[in-house]
Amino acid sequence: MTIFQDITPETARIRIFEEQTGKIKELTDELEMIFNGTQDALLLVEVDEGRFRYLRTNEAHQKLTGFSLNAIQGKTPVELMGEELGKTI
Repeated sequence: MTIFQDITPETARIRIFEEQTGKIKELTDELEMIFNGTQDALLLVEVDEGRFRYLRTNEAHQKLTGFSLNAIQGKTPVELMGEELGKTI
């Protein structure tokens, strides 16, 4: 006994998925170039209940502040700079 199944729709979905994945990669690469290529200090934060944690910074921010990405990532301003200075941010 032999069973055949038409997989044309699945193949089409896979092709579309691969195309979309490629476009997402291109856009991600472009955003990385902008984020890291500017001379302006940039940072990304996660905000939760009015407080934020640093997610990442660009090289310009690291040079300006003296904090490496490893030193700042995942921390709040208070954790990074102490109670007095951290609360002002």
